[in-house]
This record gives sequence, structure tokens and C-alpha cells, in this order.
Amino acid sequence: MEKEVTIYIKGTQVLPGGAENGQQEVQELYVKGTCYRKNEKWYVFYEEDTGEAGSQPVKCALRFTPEQLLITRKGQVDSSLTLRPLEKTQNLYRSPLGMMELGCDTKVLRIQETDCEIVLYAEYGLELNGTYVSDNQVEIRIQ
Repeated sequence: MEKEVTIYIKGTQVLPGGAENGQQEVQELYVKGTCYRKNEKWYVFYEEDTGEAGSQPVKCALRFTPEQLLITRKGQVDSSLTLRPLEKTQNLYRSPLGMMELGCDTKVLRIQETDCEIVLYAEYGLELNGTYVSDNQVEIRIQ
């Protein structure tokens, strides 16, 4: 059964040079969405406002099991990011500038469920077309 949820996402990106040198960026987002569970897999859907005048919201989906988190975004940019613990995955990112390949080296993936909340947490390194870009953390709370 699909239900309405509140989703909190906090993403931290540490660029080369490190957080101690001011090379850290944190973004937080609160949105409403829907979620349901089917065959031991969770599905969460929400829309993200780009903040650009006249632009359409980006449609986002989270699909996860204890072993994997898949984040997809469709809109002005299209991306798919697969996170699996201790595994490096190859992903695609399409922007107005063209298609790019994202490498994602997942170090940590934790999924905790309680009666009133699901918490997802991941740490991963990101590469763009084979070049290291950043270390990242994402925390997602679904209530």
C-alpha cells in the first residue's frame, strides 16, 4: 500500500583539498513523497524543485534493499546511481552538456527500519569519466 511520507536528505561532498580547507559542500532537502514496499524492496518517489524559473521539477526515485540503493533522477538532467557496499559501480549522467560516466565506489551502506522511520546512510567516492571528483556522504530519512 502506497503512503504519503516526508523525506529529509542531507548530502555532503568533500572535494580534493578536504573539509579542513573549506572544500566541503552540504545540501539539505525536505520534500513530500510517497513510498511502498513490494517483495522485500522499498520504492520511494518525490519531486525536487531545481530553483530555476520556468523549469520543471526533477522526478526522483529511491529503490532499495539491505544490499543496494538505487537513486534515479529524471528531468533537466537524468542520472542513475547504484550504491552497493564495498563495490564500485558504473553509472550514467545526462545533462544539457551531454552524457557522462559516473563511477561510484561505495564504502558504507546502512539501512535501518523502525516502525516510524527508515534511515539510509551511505559513504562513497565519485569519479566523473574516470577522474576522481569527491568523497560523499548521504543521509536519507523517510517518515
